[in-house]
Amino acid sequence: MNNKIEKCIQCDQPTDRAGIHEDSLYLDNGEGPLCLDCYQESHILELETERDALRARVKDLEEHVAEIHAKMDRIMKIANGNNFGSVEGLVKVREIIREPEPPEEQ
Repeated sequence: MNNKIEKCIQCDQPTDRAGIHEDSLYLDNGEGPLCLDCYQESHILELETERDALRARVKDLEEHVAEIHAKMDRIMKIANGNNFGSVEGLVKVREIIREPEPPEEQ
């Protein structure tokens, strides 16, 4: 029988759990064991960090979509000007499509 009291790695209070690895609380990154209060606080921080990263990714994708729409608008102007079938029109379309993407911010 194991009489060792499991303590929270953040607040050093007993976790009130059955024992190491049985029903102990650990974060997704493996940090633990944690008491319920510390687990909830830390898990919220993990989720907020993930949410912020996803929001930044959505913003990046929205900006990329806006760039694609701008290129498509320019291409459609060439098409509507009946210049689409000409060599000059096709060269302009190719230039628009091949425009380099702006460098990604770190």
